[in-house]
Amino acid sequence: MTTKTILHQLFRFGLLIKGITGILGLLSGIIILITKSNFLLNILQTVLEKELLHDPQDYVANQIYTLTQQISQGALYLIAIYLIIHGIINLIIFIGLWWNKKWAYPASTIILSLFILYQLGKFARTHSISILIFIIIDLGILFLLHSEYKKKPTSQKTLNNQ
Repeated sequence: MTTKTILHQLFRFGLLIKGITGILGLLSGIIILITKSNFLLNILQTVLEKELLHDPQDYVANQIYTLTQQISQGALYLIAIYLIIHGIINLIIFIGLWWNKKWAYPASTIILSLFILYQLGKFARTHSISILIFIIIDLGILFLLHSEYKKKPTSQKTLNNQ
């Protein structure tokens, strides 16, 4: 297998992940909006309390439990809206790139670059390892997107491939 083939397979796999996260984000946002958010928080707190009984030193469970106690209704609403918008954007980009639409490459590059800038700002404030991991993944996808676009013949980049 050549390097180009491997990069193409990685690109397709990354696209598939983007499509799946788009669906999950959209569904999660809708579920948060249509259910009573206190209900979801109570379920999450109950699950976490049981986990903390088994392992009181579990860092992740402690952090999430603390967050569930501090989150407001307004914050949950904003999270739901964010998840829905982010999910829709991911799905639009996924569909455009999967079907090789010419608009999808520059649009994806711009949107992904803006999102990386947003994540960098968030990382600078929080120093969160999970945000750093997402930045690295998104940079990898950006690299794959660029290499995939470079492979296209010039005529395919400029033709009205809508």
